Amino acid sequence: MHCVSTTKNTTKYIYMKQIIFVRHAQAETDNYDTDFERNLTEYGKQTAELVVRKISEKNIKPDQIITSPANRAMQTSEIFANKLNYPHAKIITNNILYSGFTTIDLLKMISKINNDYNCIMIISHNPDISTITKKLILNSDITFKPSTTIGIEFNVDDWNNVKIRQGKLFLFEQI
Repeated sequence: MHCVSTTKNTTKYIYMKQIIFVRHAQAETDNYDTDFERNLTEYGKQTAELVVRKISEKNIKPDQIITSPANRAMQTSEIFANKLNYPHAKIITNNILYSGFTTIDLLKMISKINNDYNCIMIISHNPDISTITKKLILNSDITFKPSTTIGIEFNVDDWNNVKIRQGKLFLFEQI
């Protein structure tokens, strides 16, 4: 499986490595014991639905979804998985995505991904996700509001060859 881009009467199969970054949707600011337990607001659920609908209309399907284990990120990943027909049981949680996630952490994490997978989706938090994407794309100035989703592609066929400042933006969705 790989990311596929479809326009009116053509389908273009993309065989490079692609990472789709999703900032979790809007979360509640009270009614929780710890930051980790914060849930999505109704507005957050709605915006996540709108963003993933746009992605689905472009026929983009990740081979793997990896998410922070925090409630709000897990809930966002479930909304995306539902719309993209991705099995919930295959969603991978990775604790490193919760807080203090660096570009080096990302490169180590993706180096372990099966090279049969060409497109992965990472659902995480700010400010880490903004910092990392700015390092992957040369001259990037993207503001990650809740539910913002961007796709970065790399002209490589092996996850070990993904390097900073060599990514190209192929997807940007924001409400």
